[in-house]
Amino acid sequence: MELGSSSRFGSATRHHCEVGLGERSVFRVEDMVRYLAAAVFYPMLWLRGFVLAVGRLASGVAIIGAVAIGLVSLLTRHRLWLPAGLSVLAGFIIFLLMQLYDAILFWLNPSGRTLILYQ
Repeated sequence: MELGSSSRFGSATRHHCEVGLGERSVFRVEDMVRYLAAAVFYPMLWLRGFVLAVGRLASGVAIIGAVAIGLVSLLTRHRLWLPAGLSVLAGFIIFLLMQLYDAILFWLNPSGRTLILYQ
C-alpha cells in the first residue's frame, strides 16, 4: 500500500504500527486485521447457504402463518389482526437479517475483488 492511499481498515498516511520480537518477526497491524477478516469471512461464506435456507424457511413460515391467521380472522368473528401483523413483521425482520448477513460478507471480503452473491 502506498502512502496517501487508504483502505476500509484505516489510512496509510499514518505511520505503520509494527509488532514483533526484534528484527526477525515484524507484523503490520493492517495485515493482522486483513487475516482476521479472512478468518471470519470464509467460514461465514461457507455457512451462507445454510443460513439463507433456514432464513427462507422461517420467513416463509411466518408469512404463511400470517395469511392463515388473516383468513381465520376473516372467516370467524375473532379479530386476530395483531398476531397476523406480528407474523408479517417477523418474516420481514428475518429477511432483513439475511440481507445484513450478505452486507457483512461484502464488508469482510478480504480479496478486494468484486463479490457476487447469488440468492
